[in-house]
Parts: sequence; structure tokens; C-alpha cells
Amino acid sequence: MTARRHAVLGLLLVGLVGLALTRSALTAPPGPPGPTLPFPVKVSDLAVSQVRLSSLTTKEFPSATLHVRIKNLGSKDAPPSPVVVCYTTDVGASNPFLVYRKDTPVIPAGAEASVSFFMPNVGNPWRTLLIAAVDVPVAGHPAGQLTELSELNNVFGFTFDTSKFTLPKVWDNPAVD
Repeated sequence: MTARRHAVLGLLLVGLVGLALTRSALTAPPGPPGPTLPFPVKVSDLAVSQVRLSSLTTKEFPSATLHVRIKNLGSKDAPPSPVVVCYTTDVGASNPFLVYRKDTPVIPAGAEASVSFFMPNVGNPWRTLLIAAVDVPVAGHPAGQLTELSELNNVFGFTFDTSKFTLPKVWDNPAVD
């Protein structure tokens, strides 16, 4: 198995675990309040808040334009951070995922930014599992480069079939208010 495939499968696993933890956190009854710190701590907290599919061509080799909205839920400006979008139409294939990577701009505390991806040859209709993640693991930083309030909101994944809706289509991450 290649290093790239290991990395992609690792990202998928992190995404699916994060999605499962987020779902259980959203449905679990509230627990006791956590500990409070005697001083304010300023940290960034990047979250994938929304994914929007704005176009899908109907040419012989269809392409799509996808926009990933990243929100800084923290109290500190976030430096540029990698955003990854990966998708598959067949998880059983030898190289199941196509991966696209871009960096966010600096995102001030409380603000958001959109990162756009042009994805060629996606198929029309496009039936896929798609995962979008921010502050992804990189060499030397297995939990991403930022120290954040939560790592659980860094990943948003879902399945879709473009024959079932009209464009533009928006998916909001329920883990992000």
C-alpha cells in the first residue's frame, strides 16, 4: 500500500470517527460543566461550517465547482491552514480517493472564509462520498498545525447524488452553530 493511500485512508478514518463523535455529542444529554481556567486563553478553532456545490457541467467529461466555508470559532486569528477535499465513488477501488488541497487565508477570530475547488471529471450525475477537512494532519503535526478548542469540528463528510437535487446545493455542518 502506498504512502499516499495510507494518508488518504487515515484521513477518511479521522473524518468518520470525527463525524461519529460529533453525532454522538449532538445527541447526548448535556453533562456537567467543564473546568474553568483562571485566565482567558486565546486560541483559534477552525471548523468546516458548510460545503456548497455551485456548478456541475454536462460535458463529455463533467467538472464541478465546490466551495468549502471555514469558520474561526476561536478568539485568536487563525493563520493560513490546509483544507482538503477528498471524494470517492468506489471505496473498494485500489486508489479510492481523489484528493484536492488548498490553504485558507488568515481568518480573524469570529470570521469565516471560503475556499473554492475546481474538480474535473467527476461524472454527471455525481454520486459520491465527500469529506472536507481543515487543519489536517501534516508531517510532524498529527492533529494539525493549530492548537484548537476542538478538533471534532475540523471534518465534515456526507454522501450525495446530484440526480436528486438542483444546483446550487448547500450542506451545513450540524456540529457548527
